[in-house]
Amino acid sequence: MLNIGDTIHLELVEKTDITKNQETESAPKKYRCKLIDKEEGSFIVNPPVNEETGKTGFFMEGVQLNAWFIGTDQAVYALSTEVKGRASDKIRSLRLQDPGSNQYARIQRRNYVRIDASIDVAVYPEKKEFSPFVTSTIDISGGGMAILLPLNYGVKEKDKITTWIVLQGMEGVIHYAKVSCEVIRIIEGRSGAKDRCSLKFESITDNDRQKIIKYCFEQQLHMGRNNKSRNR
Repeated sequence: MLNIGDTIHLELVEKTDITKNQETESAPKKYRCKLIDKEEGSFIVNPPVNEETGKTGFFMEGVQLNAWFIGTDQAVYALSTEVKGRASDKIRSLRLQDPGSNQYARIQRRNYVRIDASIDVAVYPEKKEFSPFVTSTIDISGGGMAILLPLNYGVKEKDKITTWIVLQGMEGVIHYAKVSCEVIRIIEGRSGAKDRCSLKFESITDNDRQKIIKYCFEQQLHMGRNNKSRNR
């Protein structure tokens, strides 16, 4: 499910006094690390890196974390964990609690974690079938997206296009993903609404796909927290 070298994303549990240098409340609280070894009941990870600053975090024993990773079956798994101390002083690796696979929450296959989102997208033709334009998404996932089309767009089904997607993370950092897509379907707008089209990702780097998956997953978590707050 989780192999040596896989990336684990970490999020500090709210109201936790976290690191030796005690970051402020307004500082980003999202980190990433790689699994370097596994022991019974523990993950051994390299020093987690702050996703905004790129700096290494120094976590105290007992810090509570939410974690997620993409498994070998291409599904997203979420779990709660805790820092159990250092595993090695030489490389400052950490020992994180592994609660066991029966405690992992399987979110969804990554290519089908689709969320409604309005994200800026620049669209370019593969050749010169139409003029480039900027629009926004209707929804997006790790495998494709739907976008709004401008007037006189000139896009046709089965066209190959290049897109630049602007992703703003929860920590405020903006990332860009370049994706080559195929136009799967064009849907006419009703009652004056804009036409839209469905796009399938055809050529995308693993790094850019990870950015999109991470964005979708964070938005899901954010919406889940908001729903819980309204239901209290």
